[in-house]
Amino acid sequence: MSKYFLDLLTLKTEMNYRGYSEATKKSYTQIVGNFLEVTDKEIIDITKEDVVRYLDENMKLLKKNSRAVHLNALEFFFEEVLGLDITVSIKNYKREFLEKTFMTLEQFNILSNSVTEKERLIYEIIKETGFKIKDIVNLKVEDIVYGDKSYIGIHKVSKELSRDIQKYCDKEMIDGKIFNVCEYSIRRWNKKATEKYLGAEYQINDIRHALALELYVKRGDEEGAVRYLGLKTVEALRQYYNRTGNKYYKK
Repeated sequence: MSKYFLDLLTLKTEMNYRGYSEATKKSYTQIVGNFLEVTDKEIIDITKEDVVRYLDENMKLLKKNSRAVHLNALEFFFEEVLGLDITVSIKNYKREFLEKTFMTLEQFNILSNSVTEKERLIYEIIKETGFKIKDIVNLKVEDIVYGDKSYIGIHKVSKELSRDIQKYCDKEMIDGKIFNVCEYSIRRWNKKATEKYLGAEYQINDIRHALALELYVKRGDEEGAVRYLGLKTVEALRQYYNRTGNKYYKK
């Protein structure tokens, strides 16, 4: 077992809490673990110079943006997880952002209105709740509260959506899990649907962030976007959009 096991476990726990993707969690854990092993110091003894030396000596074969990913991982670990300023003001490896193009609300509506009833309900649930794929997969009939004040779990939703879900469940005679799908199935048909109707592939997480941008951020409601995406802080929200080249705020 690595002597940095507890440090890496703390890193993983924080990323889980903030809802980071599996790919990001795996990447950051590998990068931080490798840095700690190569540096071979107690955390308290690591300096800014150690980080710069690591990037200089070990990242020579990587493109600039790839080197920046390594710095992002180390910044997150030291500043966000440990509260240390070791990586503050390291400028040489800052990412040259390629702006990510997000789906517009009009495009989302086209997508939602072009697919099957089952798929449309999934998209509309995501729109109103911010649910991730795993939440959709585990959604049960008993999680829906119908009426003028309608809820899916703790999320207030429109009565139109709750009515449509009720009609779908009645028609399909569903009394357990509403959609009876696995995560892989949702990813697969979403990939096909976005490519077919929008001409580009958007992952479910892309759609969630696009909707958060349209429905909350652009309307000045950062806190609403934080709740919608299940993030911990406004800073985490800003960091995400900044890293996709969509900086919407002024410091």
